[in-house]
Amino acid sequence: MTHLRSSVYDEFTVPATIFETNQSETRCFEQEQIAERWETFGYDINQYGFRYKVDNKDKTICFSGCSMTFGQGLPEEKTFPQLVTKMLGSEWQCINLGLPGTGPDIQIANLVWAINNFKLDKIVWYMSGPTRQVIYKNNKIYGYVPPDATFFETEKQNNMFVRSNILLEDTHKLQIYWKLYALFSLTKCKGIPVYFRCWDGLFHHQLENLRKEFDIKEIGHMPQRDLARDNMHPGILSNKQYAKNIEAVINEN
Repeated sequence: MTHLRSSVYDEFTVPATIFETNQSETRCFEQEQIAERWETFGYDINQYGFRYKVDNKDKTICFSGCSMTFGQGLPEEKTFPQLVTKMLGSEWQCINLGLPGTGPDIQIANLVWAINNFKLDKIVWYMSGPTRQVIYKNNKIYGYVPPDATFFETEKQNNMFVRSNILLEDTHKLQIYWKLYALFSLTKCKGIPVYFRCWDGLFHHQLENLRKEFDIKEIGHMPQRDLARDNMHPGILSNKQYAKNIEAVINEN
């Protein structure tokens, strides 16, 4: 079975996607496992490098996050972004900016791109922890997902990078905090409601005053009721429950 082709970064581009545009494949990554008794489905990547169908409806809800938002291991229609959009009604369309392995830096850049290029009515963001970063080396962008680094020439260099970043964790948090301040200022100026959760519980708590200042609505964590086809990510029941939880928060506001 074939897997999605990665994009090759040879310049500074926004949106920053990890996939080549306009492709459809059976697996997300080469190492993705396929559990038994799962129906066959694929991943369709659009002209922007994301996993959603480009529609032209009256209202738009935008989702951002990592592999859980992307829906790794699930058919697209079973992912919580698609389920929430369907719950809101037929006049709504979904823009799903979720990308596996990404951190807040890529997610912030892509959200600003979406705000600048589409009329967004709502944003739902299940943000990754702040220690995930973009690494740019030899004209290629890598996603650093702690604690493993594989983008330097030697194991010693990779280990040194990991140790250095452990020492800089608080600095990374501060930098993401400032970037969030700028992004939330933009959504406030545009009048776009934001429904948000960082799955790093400590950092989410540290953002409390920022969330209050910009009236950011809080969504809960993704429920862990079952597993997806890859036996790693939340499954169909988990996504269905999370969609119901998010819809409830949206309807409360």
